[in-house]
Amino acid sequence: GDGTKADLTINAWDFAGQTVYYTTHQFFLSQRSVFTVLFNMLDSDLSRLSYWMKSIHSRIPQPSVILVGTHLDEKNAPAMLEDVTKVVNEKCKQYRRSVKGLVFISTRTRQNLEPLRDLIVKE
Repeated sequence: GDGTKADLTINAWDFAGQTVYYTTHQFFLSQRSVFTVLFNMLDSDLSRLSYWMKSIHSRIPQPSVILVGTHLDEKNAPAMLEDVTKVVNEKCKQYRRSVKGLVFISTRTRQNLEPLRDLIVKE
C-alpha cells in the first residue's frame, strides 16, 4: 500500500479440534471469514486437515484459507518441511484455489508469526 497504517479488528474462534463441538462449528462459518487451519507438522496423520477443508467448503463456496503448520521449533521439524509441504499440498489439492498460503510457525520462538499476520491482514 501507501505506507499508512490502519487499525484492524480481528475476531478469532478457536475450535480446538474437539469432536464434541463439531456440530456447533457451522454457526461460525461465514463468507467474510479468513480461516486459519492449524495442524501439528510433526503429526504423521493429517486426516483432520482434510476434515476441516471439507467442512469449510461445504458451507462457504469460495473461502479464504491459510494453512498453518505448528511446532516448527521442534528438533526434527526443519528437516520435515519439504515432505510435510508435499503431504499438505496433496491433501488439499482439490481446494487449492481457496488456499491463500501455507506457513509453518513456532509460537514458542515466534518464528514466522509476522508472515502469518501479514497473510491474514492481506485477506
